[in-house]
Amino acid sequence: MIDWKAVNLGTILSESKVESITPDSSKRIRVKLNLGGIERRPDINEKKGATKYYTRKAGQFIYGRQNLHKGAFGIVPFELDGCESSADLPAFDVSDNCFPEWIFYFFKQADLYKKLSALAKGVGSKRINPKQLFGLQILLPSKEEQRKILDSVKTFEVDALHLKIELEKQISLLENIKSVFLSEALEGKHETNTKENKLKNWKVLTMGEYVICERGRFSARPRNDPKFFNGKIPYIQIGNLPSEGGYILNHDQTLNESGLSVSKLFPKNTIAIAIVGATIGNTGILDYDMCFPDSLIGIKPSDQHNTRFLEYFLRSKKDYFRTLAYSGGGQPNIKLPTIKNCEILVPPIAEQKLIVDKISKVFKNCNELIENIKNQIKDVDLLFKTELSKIWKSENIISNNSMMKSEINIRTYQVLLDTLKLTLEDENIVEIQDILEKNGKMSAVSVWQISRHRESIDSFYDELKILIEDSKTVKESKEKGYIEIVL
Repeated sequence: MIDWKAVNLGTILSESKVESITPDSSKRIRVKLNLGGIERRPDINEKKGATKYYTRKAGQFIYGRQNLHKGAFGIVPFELDGCESSADLPAFDVSDNCFPEWIFYFFKQADLYKKLSALAKGVGSKRINPKQLFGLQILLPSKEEQRKILDSVKTFEVDALHLKIELEKQISLLENIKSVFLSEALEGKHETNTKENKLKNWKVLTMGEYVICERGRFSARPRNDPKFFNGKIPYIQIGNLPSEGGYILNHDQTLNESGLSVSKLFPKNTIAIAIVGATIGNTGILDYDMCFPDSLIGIKPSDQHNTRFLEYFLRSKKDYFRTLAYSGGGQPNIKLPTIKNCEILVPPIAEQKLIVDKISKVFKNCNELIENIKNQIKDVDLLFKTELSKIWKSENIISNNSMMKSEINIRTYQVLLDTLKLTLEDENIVEIQDILEKNGKMSAVSVWQISRHRESIDSFYDELKILIEDSKTVKESKEKGYIEIVL
């Protein structure tokens, strides 16, 4: 253990109370929540009153009395030197034996700031006062050692940020793959039949010509009148629609017989689509009979269409519907004719099912990758918090290899993404040579996963051996694990 001295915060922080002589509303600053930093507050017309404002200096530690436990703290940056805040945002000069950043990371480590809500006092609006913080103890190494540790922490933090940005880019890429594949599949570009019969039996219809579209209903006023609720009839609203579409598996409210008389019951497998507010275009399929209000339109099931195919189609039109929304002084909305007049390319019912199966498979693969990447982002956050907390346990050595596991996983995700993209580009290219001719040098794993040997790695390597040793049309690349065509 390193012998660091424990001191009270009050010995290294002193509250700055330099009152502004000529208060200026354009110089006000605010502290953002969730460690968002310090920024200049938008200029507003203030009423003159008794509020005092204090001049803040670059390098001071500052926090919000009401929201310290919500991450409202930071260091005043150089560009905000000379700005002002009220006593609700107290600022502190830091003694010469401590870097301001050392204080910042002290509150950040192990989410210490979140635990300080217990210190808040007051009736109604609770606040954490400086004197309550001054009693907290902090480990204080020499300033030279602080600098060394802070440099390591900042480097580690930047690496973690870059890693998260890269992972988030891959999530965006996967979402884009889903969107593009959905649109192309519904347009027949990923044909499920032979190329000669492509689109031969597909028809162009409007939704109104193809399906029954009806607006929901709940005419009771006031809408929350309890005499219509708490019966046995499921009742949903816009908030019950899955954010990404799919089946609506539960409900939060029920109607009684009086409620049913002012509403409308839709059968199982009806598609509900939102036509009001920020959720316009969101969809869901009823897993059982349900009622819903006129903020939703119901598209009733029929043996003339595949419900999931139609729901996928409506998902693909979400952004289009939102561009058509108008606001009549209230929330944006679209009308029933907007849905009914929308054109749809209709394949035969059997082919609709094949298209649904293909879309579902691609979505499943993409969503599994997205979930894995989201977990990886959580791991990066946890890794940084763990390394940071070691400092205040006197374990001040941060490994340069701490990110190795995540970096390896990024490379793994990239191989999977490449594989997925290639699979979507042309599903008919399955021979090893054809894949390499189209895409150039690739990892052997990627080629295997999209080749006709995807179910058997042994048969893949048997053929690869023939191509390399006998026909000599394929060779191993200089980069380990990669193969390419012999030119």
